Amino acid sequence: MFKRLFGHPTPLQKAVPLAEAVRQRYPSLVLDVPAPDIERALTDWEWRSPPQTKVALIGAFGDLFFGTSDGIVMLDMLEGTLRVVAKDHETFIQAIGDDDYRDELLGDVWVQAAGRRGLNLGPGECLDWAVPPALGGQCSAENLAKTLIVVKISIAGQLHRQIKDLPPGTPITGFTVSD
Repeated sequence: MFKRLFGHPTPLQKAVPLAEAVRQRYPSLVLDVPAPDIERALTDWEWRSPPQTKVALIGAFGDLFFGTSDGIVMLDMLEGTLRVVAKDHETFIQAIGDDDYRDELLGDVWVQAAGRRGLNLGPGECLDWAVPPALGGQCSAENLAKTLIVVKISIAGQLHRQIKDLPPGTPITGFTVSD
């Protein structure tokens, strides 16, 4: 009866939000964080000019993905970059079916390693590196840690702002974290 009265649902009506679509296939790679917490943490990224749209997906390492008119844009906590990673929602979902691409964008191999080490995330937590690679830390299972996601996003924004103009390979002897 519904179809007879209203017709078939349009693709927009059938669309599943990005976070939910990823969660259906890879539940350990998606975090739920209240929007006000993310908005507060994003103030430390204003220098990078993140999209002014709602966050569509939060990865296990706190990386933020936005749906924009340019496509799916990633705010990468590890690299401190903002980049288009897929032309649209469907392309993103299809692309993360590839193990290497899923590892690159969502850190799947590291999430699995963290699980083997017993680093199971609680509410408001994300994975992080005990010593950030930007400060000389290694991307290794031994360097994995848990932290509060709001703290991670905020500190990553401050760190990357402070080192953004340094030449690659510059030794870093310290940095300052502010409120």
